[in-house]
Amino acid sequence: WAWYTLTIALLMLMRIPAFVMTNLQYFLFDFCYFVQLLTFIQMYVTSVAGNETFFRVLYIYTTGPLMWAVVLWRNSLVFHDYEKMSSVYIHILPAGLYYTLRWHTNFTNASPITYIDFGCAILGYIFWQFCYYFKTEVADKKLLDSNPNMLTSLRWMTGETKSVVSLAALKFCRHIGLYGSEEKFNSTSFKTKFVFMFFQLSYTILAMLLVPLFYNNKIANWVFISFIFTTAVYQG
Repeated sequence: WAWYTLTIALLMLMRIPAFVMTNLQYFLFDFCYFVQLLTFIQMYVTSVAGNETFFRVLYIYTTGPLMWAVVLWRNSLVFHDYEKMSSVYIHILPAGLYYTLRWHTNFTNASPITYIDFGCAILGYIFWQFCYYFKTEVADKKLLDSNPNMLTSLRWMTGETKSVVSLAALKFCRHIGLYGSEEKFNSTSFKTKFVFMFFQLSYTILAMLLVPLFYNNKIANWVFISFIFTTAVYQG
């Protein structure tokens, strides 16, 4: 927890001004940063022993969606590239923290993950998604409309034509008839916003499904973290 606190705090102190200067500040509202915030709350406000459900929900987030994002977004371990190293740290280090808390504290014999924990995790994600879209599509809509160079996740995804995820989502939408054969994503249209909200929610739920296996088996937990880390090395 001390290493996590130090490194994430220093990383954010460096990343926030860097993002603001390059019009990337809205990426700081992404789900991975929301999870970092919840992790600090869990460590320093509620405490690990204070709320086991909160602990298990954050274990689900950090060992599920955040870790698989390394594969999905091709995070890569490149030591001389600060941005790439930061992305790897933000997505992998929380899983390392919760691995340590799970297996090297009194949570070794903790209650198993339940449907209630999954339900809380999904509701927490939906809460974040609502707040995020309220922020970008309602509260700051005029600001974003007047600054087309200010990127959000949606703008980046719909404008990044080489993104494997965007291309796969567009191909699927064309296949089911939601989009025409020549129609493309448009970050200003409601249809595109709905599609990306749906895909993000679907990915998050799918990424959670294997988490009980890792929560119940220390070796499986260790192997999974090693696999994701090795993937980041390979992609680098």
